[in-house]
Amino acid sequence: MKLVKYLFYGFERLVVKLGRWKYIPNSKDKMIYIVPHKYKGDDFKLPDGTIIKSGDRVIELHVDNLKTDKIDNDYKTLFKVFKNELKALKKASKDNESFSNIKAFHGTTVLYPICKRQGFSIYNLDEGINTFFLKIWDNILRIVFRKNKLKRKTLRIPKECWISKKNLSDL
Repeated sequence: MKLVKYLFYGFERLVVKLGRWKYIPNSKDKMIYIVPHKYKGDDFKLPDGTIIKSGDRVIELHVDNLKTDKIDNDYKTLFKVFKNELKALKKASKDNESFSNIKAFHGTTVLYPICKRQGFSIYNLDEGINTFFLKIWDNILRIVFRKNKLKRKTLRIPKECWISKKNLSDL
């Protein structure tokens, strides 16, 4: 398992570097990367009325998997850390000029129950080859980096999580 973890560490560092991922400004925990980009996809409406259209500026959120290995990564701890990260994201979205044209924040994760408890809207992913590989990838990460080695009989299905800038500021 150590070799697998070592390979994942290297791959994670490479993806972060090539993707130019950055941590949330002024985050204490440095557990969530942000990746601003233009949304490409069908228009859709979030529950608060925010309409996301192709070309809108959004930020994709990614968990720093290397850091999850250094904390008690049970759901209680992850919930607390994620809540702190959202506070930093909320502050950055108000104070940082580079966030002025951002409409929403999103991510795809097997940890969607934590996101839902923090106000994110949860959506099923379209079935397809990308979703299949994402399901395998996210569950491998979960197995490799979890502290609690209890076996789970089923793979958790990743889901898409969205929150508008307005809803984030209301948290």
